[in-house]
Amino acid sequence: MAKKESELKKIKLYLCTKEVKVMAKGPEKNTKNKALHTKLMNRKKAKLQEEKKEKALRMKALVAKMNEMNKSKEE
Repeated sequence: MAKKESELKKIKLYLCTKEVKVMAKGPEKNTKNKALHTKLMNRKKAKLQEEKKEKALRMKALVAKMNEMNKSKEE
């Protein structure tokens, strides 16, 4: 029984030391590029949404103008 407990302690100690070795040392890498990429992608998305809204407004105005022209032709 004591032998198994000592083996379990060794295994736990081994796992603990392995976890420490796996952890990276130093600062995170490439965070500046990731942040810049996210910023640029957000700008791109905002620009595309704005263009989509402007296009929808132009189309709405064009449809209204065409409807008005059709009404004036019918009269």
